[in-house]
Amino acid sequence: MSKKKISKDTFEFPFDLEKAFIPGYFKKALNWQQEIVSFYARRFILYSEIREKLADCRSTHDVFELQSQFLSKMYFDYVSEAAVISEMLFDMAQPAIEKSQKTTETGPKETILKAEKDAEKIIKLAKNQAETIIEAAEARADSLIKGKKRPSKAA
Repeated sequence: MSKKKISKDTFEFPFDLEKAFIPGYFKKALNWQQEIVSFYARRFILYSEIREKLADCRSTHDVFELQSQFLSKMYFDYVSEAAVISEMLFDMAQPAIEKSQKTTETGPKETILKAEKDAEKIIKLAKNQAETIIEAAEARADSLIKGKKRPSKAA
């Protein structure tokens, strides 16, 4: 079994070496990743807790209330986390942005405006996703409630 040699000309690093020389870049990238993992850990705990709470529900109204509370919290969590992550990404990218501004004609105001627009798009996407989930849950709850109501028998 022969090992294939990789020439210097064809080998590509999995990350941008230029960023490796920006002070604090890797620490910020690690903090960003830790924040994402922490967020998902917090959400998974809430997912496991709702299973236990569903077992205590005695009516479709209880289920609907629990789902509404859960989805509202989820919406708030995702919107809040999008803001945190956006800020961390902007902070992480700031040195690279400043470096690129020295070599391009784009000024800091235009870069900040673009970053704000990008963050706004992320927040809108999170909001739309949460609204879609809430609408689906409400529709499901309505169908469950309607399915449980049976016409009374006339004597």
